[in-house]
Amino acid sequence: MSNFAIVESAVVVNIVIWDGVAEWSPNPGQTAVEVKDGNEVGIGYSFIDGKFVAPVQPAPTQEELTAEAKKQKAQILQTINETTQMWQTQLLLGIITDDDKANLTSWMKYAQQVQAVDTSKSPVIWPETP
Repeated sequence: MSNFAIVESAVVVNIVIWDGVAEWSPNPGQTAVEVKDGNEVGIGYSFIDGKFVAPVQPAPTQEELTAEAKKQKAQILQTINETTQMWQTQLLLGIITDDDKANLTSWMKYAQQVQAVDTSKSPVIWPETP
């Protein structure tokens, strides 16, 4: 059994496993190219000068970059909330230590800096974690 890339107009359109014995041939206009061990190939790859070439990934759009930055911002703010939750409770109860109060202050300043980050502009520069 061997893997074959089905190539049409220099682009891989399918991958098949063929035993080489059963009667089979690609559709008209297509060529079956055996995929040798160690070669990475998939649908969308080009077949140029006897070699498989991975498709070029397009650069992310500004909308995609903004969406990713918003997601990262939400994750950072969630981490801040999880980190500071106990200190906030201790502060409300009046039982927080001076060291923990200083840590809480640092993290809350960090939260303000994160909230102020404009996720619509690239590259996004994130403040340093305390």
